[in-house]
Amino acid sequence: MKVLEVVHGFPPDCHGGTESFVEGLSQGLASRGVEILVVSGALESRTPAQTSESRWKGLRVVRIHRPDSYYETWERSYSEPAGRLFAGILERERPDLVHVHHWLRLSRDLVARAHAAGVPTVLTLHDFGSTCLICFRVKADDSFCTVPLAVENCHPCVGTPAGMEPADAAAEIGRLREDLLREIGLARERIALSSSQASILSRVTGRPLSDFRVLPLGPVKRLRRAPHRPRGPGEPLRVISFGHLFHLKGQHLLLEAVRRARARERIRVALFGLVVYPEYEKRLRALAEGIAVEFRGTYEVQDLEGTDADLAVFPTLAAETYGFVLDEAAALGIPAAVPDLGAMRERVGDGGLVLPRGDVGAIASLLDDAFERPALLEEVRAKVRPPAGSFDAHVEAVLGLYRGIAR
Repeated sequence: MKVLEVVHGFPPDCHGGTESFVEGLSQGLASRGVEILVVSGALESRTPAQTSESRWKGLRVVRIHRPDSYYETWERSYSEPAGRLFAGILERERPDLVHVHHWLRLSRDLVARAHAAGVPTVLTLHDFGSTCLICFRVKADDSFCTVPLAVENCHPCVGTPAGMEPADAAAEIGRLREDLLREIGLARERIALSSSQASILSRVTGRPLSDFRVLPLGPVKRLRRAPHRPRGPGEPLRVISFGHLFHLKGQHLLLEAVRRARARERIRVALFGLVVYPEYEKRLRALAEGIAVEFRGTYEVQDLEGTDADLAVFPTLAAETYGFVLDEAAALGIPAAVPDLGAMRERVGDGGLVLPRGDVGAIASLLDDAFERPALLEEVRAKVRPPAGSFDAHVEAVLGLYRGIAR
């Protein structure tokens, strides 16, 4: 069986949760006898549009280089040159199946192109990009959006891009909506990563909940748990947060909470992750003044091994569809505080604490309670369990879907 794994970015050019997942899935499938070709978007544009081929950890990788710039915006999500190159790959490679993980940096007609070539498609919806022009369904005021993608709902949110007339922008939103609903409709299997994500997808697309197959990812890599030393009364509270440092991930809420906490002088924060935008780094650095914050920078998952902390805080504003960071915290045995929205709430279980989304006061109160009562977090820590499931189980489930479609 020959399968194209299609994703917006791939190592060594791009690193992130989805990219790591596709890398692990591709290697797992290849080890089971599946011939894999990774088709990836590219950060580098080229004129005219063209492909480049390389290898990464034994995998063939073909990157599609679009000829334009700023192609991660919604109004440029369709690319005829990229679509033609993808159709050419289908014709040349003749795969048995295509697995689309994202349209970003490529074109929003990948499933339709595969369908026209007679190739069935599996679609994994890693985020809400198929139903939202800004991908995360979080509005400018940080409220979470639960209405369908439509001109009347979305145009006021995104406005009119520079160089476009309002009527043209509205028309493009309409075309984008139809294209993405068609992509979802043409897929033979639609994989959601959590029940909460499937529920939102069903509500905003109008498709039955049964149309979305929930397949949790499982941790991509196992981590070694560090020996834990319980914190004594009056000792500093060690707080950790990891993942991309990005407004929607909410690290600013954590730092604001530390500044507000009564115990702020006794709280130590370690932030692991790449800062996505320089403006956000300035904001975090300003909030870190006067409190104990360590910026650890870019990290690999294995860099977390040996980390001991009292609490992991993930104050994300997005409705996370899975949340690898939760698996990683559980693997390290660290209790996690998460918002009451999305897959993190669904998955944290008894080994964590659920707080109102975006509530700085609630985070501050938790930090003060944890500092003043060391036993509080130790009670939660005792209930932390290793991540449920396994990545191998996910690979086997995906392979089962492939075989079922091939039959």
